[in-house]
Amino acid sequence: MFAGADLRGADLGEPDDATLRAFAGATINPVQAAAILAARGISVL
Repeated sequence: MFAGADLRGADLGEPDDATLRAFAGATINPVQAAAILAARGISVL
């Protein structure tokens, strides 16, 4: 759904796993990626 979209700076909220699948192929920034992973218990160093 968002393939090729540039979502850097967009408010992604707290997407669930189904919503994350829609982001496949989109570009997000490191802060967004860290927030998504942290919500799933994964630490980004």
